[in-house]
Amino acid sequence: MIGHEHDDVEDLSGARDVPRSSPSAVWTPVFWTLAVGLVWVTLAAWRPTTTWHLAPALLAGVAPWVVAQDARAGDRRAVRRVVGAAVTGLVVSVLVTWVLASAGLLRGPTIPGFADPLVESSILAGAGALLAAAFGVRRAMRAPARIDPQGWGGT
Repeated sequence: MIGHEHDDVEDLSGARDVPRSSPSAVWTPVFWTLAVGLVWVTLAAWRPTTTWHLAPALLAGVAPWVVAQDARAGDRRAVRRVVGAAVTGLVVSVLVTWVLASAGLLRGPTIPGFADPLVESSILAGAGALLAAAFGVRRAMRAPARIDPQGWGGT
């Protein structure tokens, strides 16, 4: 039978239903979040009158981006991990923004339309978390790779 039988198709993506909770899967996003946060704090302390507009977006987006890189195709549980990392990244970014604003280290000009650097940074952090989460969810939801062992090319 030459039809497109899915019984003969082997899943080679390695997707699993088991959540990936190895130490590196947990600590890698934490490390990168701390690294980006430290760079932003250092830059803000070095030049408080310079606006580092992308810093809150990068800080909020780094954790979901790193978690998404570890997601396998078809791993539906990865969606929850990516979204959780995005929410955590957003909270960390807003907290760092608040600390920097309280210390007087966000004195640079804001993007037109934003009167307060705290509001601007919070909105940019939300955008960064949302974009990274969207790409991460897309990566996790893609279809697993399949190969037809008979070589018919159908799926």
